[in-house]
Amino acid sequence: MKATIAIHRHMAGVSLAAMAAFGLTAPALAQAAPAQPQAVAPQAQTDDAGAPRSADIIVTGSRITTSGFNAPTPTTVIGEEQIANNAQPNIFTTIAQLPSLQGSTGASTGTFSTSSGQQGLSSFSLRGLGAIRTLTLLDGQRVVGANVTGVPDISMFPQLLVKRVDVVTGGASASYGSDAVGGVVNFITDTHFEGFKGNILGSITQYGDDETALVQAAYGKAFMDDRLHVVLSGEYDHEGGVGAGDFGTDLAGSRNWYRATTLMNTGVTNNGLPQFNYRDFAQPYQYARYGLINNGPLQGIAFDQNGTPYNFNYGSGGQPTGTGAVTNCYRGNSFCEGGDLSGSPGSGA
Repeated sequence: MKATIAIHRHMAGVSLAAMAAFGLTAPALAQAAPAQPQAVAPQAQTDDAGAPRSADIIVTGSRITTSGFNAPTPTTVIGEEQIANNAQPNIFTTIAQLPSLQGSTGASTGTFSTSSGQQGLSSFSLRGLGAIRTLTLLDGQRVVGANVTGVPDISMFPQLLVKRVDVVTGGASASYGSDAVGGVVNFITDTHFEGFKGNILGSITQYGDDETALVQAAYGKAFMDDRLHVVLSGEYDHEGGVGAGDFGTDLAGSRNWYRATTLMNTGVTNNGLPQFNYRDFAQPYQYARYGLINNGPLQGIAFDQNGTPYNFNYGSGGQPTGTGAVTNCYRGNSFCEGGDLSGSPGSGA
């Protein structure tokens, strides 16, 4: 055994010697061989601090499923988390913020019609085609109408159980009927909810009005090995709103949103300036809130709520002439700018 090992070592030594001799006798052949390309290891990218930085990955195509893109018609999906983050007392207010639903009417939007039964009714109107042309569904089913037109009231839906809202922004009359010409709004609820959850919300504006109170509760439980599922939901909602305000330019709570913008007629046509001008905080100078003398030597005397006389402030530097006219004001419109605006019709008239 030892002899065999020695022979193997000897043969290995001979082979190595032969290879070395071959390399010495053929240097030209080695130089003539073309240089083989060598792979260069990529240098690791580092940030400013010298720490290794991960390589950027650019995705040029994806098969990730996105809500609303696998439907036969364009669909906008609003999830439960988005509804909760909006924190509105009424889910109608959240959904109606979509641009396609700007024609909708709710409890805070007047329809200027008390005989149609739609005053205070929360109903969607897609693309301004009217609530009667927008189909509203609850879990894919039609809902009993809240008035004679068949339009449902969104405020009656179990808002605490709504998982998502699908808004079909394209016309879907071929699938649903003529009441879906504008589109379809489908509320999907959690019909397998188990447990209890509630929500309490209260708010008031800095002007001390528009008090809001919202109390919601939902309970669900499965029976008979999940063959029977009972879900109960109830809520109470109150929104005080903002009143019409008083006379003048002040709205409720001393808001000054109303600027009493009026088209003034200067009555002058030969000075190179426009004859008509828009002016803010304009008031007619013929009356005040509790009375104003408009002619005679006592012109410009007004009265407060107690009947006490005082000098009325016309604005624009206006002064009564005793003949019914007022200087520095617009005779054609009988308006002055600024001054005592307590008697201006404004928003409270």
